[in-house]
Amino acid sequence: MNISTKIIAHRWIDAPWKVSIDNRLSEAISRGADGIECDVRQTLDGIFIISHDAKPFGLNKPIEKLAWQEINKTLMANEENARLDSLLREILKTDLLINLEIKSPKLNLENLFSQIPEQIKPRLILSSFHPTVIKKVPKNKISQCWLIAFFFFLPKIIMRFCGASGIAPYYKFLSNHLIKTSQQKNWTVAPWTVNNDSDIKKVLKSGVNCLITDYPERVKTISKMTID
Repeated sequence: MNISTKIIAHRWIDAPWKVSIDNRLSEAISRGADGIECDVRQTLDGIFIISHDAKPFGLNKPIEKLAWQEINKTLMANEENARLDSLLREILKTDLLINLEIKSPKLNLENLFSQIPEQIKPRLILSSFHPTVIKKVPKNKISQCWLIAFFFFLPKIIMRFCGASGIAPYYKFLSNHLIKTSQQKNWTVAPWTVNNDSDIKKVLKSGVNCLITDYPERVKTISKMTID
């Protein structure tokens, strides 16, 4: 087992943003996470907010087609709990890794990067299911962070196309061949979303760099048992 495998808490902050960001970060730490993963979208008026779904329950249009005030009026959300800049301020107070999954290929990457403090970049993971998003990332501006491409097939072609430094396979696609190839090419490997005890043990044993899970405390416990 790779004892340095990082535990990433999946979709840790999300709509409808009822719990404060600082409380969620404290909970992640107390449950054994080394980092958190959340999804980033951009409103019509350019505000980056944290949401997995394009249309969180209650909205009749996608986030990208609504101004923040319209979203806030409908969901009665706490703005400080929804905005990416709030999360970035709070994450600075911790040692947590932060995985930002970019949900829309139309998101303004230049504006996004301008909001990310330099101190965070060494522990920033940028990921997307859209290879074109990773390809458009200005590598010279974000060279310190990890660029992770999600995929369901053809990892070599996807990696060559987008210039990512790592891959995030669905955990069921994690094979010995893929691990060996990743090691040879020095790719970071971050499988998702690993929740079952037997799957956690198997993935930890494979020696991946990161493991994305809904249950960080479960992974932490199994990791300790495996080491002992």
